[in-house]
Amino acid sequence: SLLCGFVPAIEANLLLEGKKEGTYLIRCSKTQPGSFAVTFVDSSGKVKHCLLYSIANGLTLKNPPTIFASLKEFTEGHSNK
Repeated sequence: SLLCGFVPAIEANLLLEGKKEGTYLIRCSKTQPGSFAVTFVDSSGKVKHCLLYSIANGLTLKNPPTIFASLKEFTEGHSNK
């Protein structure tokens, strides 16, 4: 499963703390209904968050404006980053 559901940011931080680079979870955004929060471990080992916006024809990060048809497509497109 790609989606963790409604997980608060603080809990997401705790779940990913100490995990290897590239580990992530996708959760429903509390502040942007219909959008998703992506919580991930970056190359320095820090836990970071970004918002994946829901738009009419898919999902997009604010920058760059690439459109993904699904969560699966998004994760596959970022698996090597």
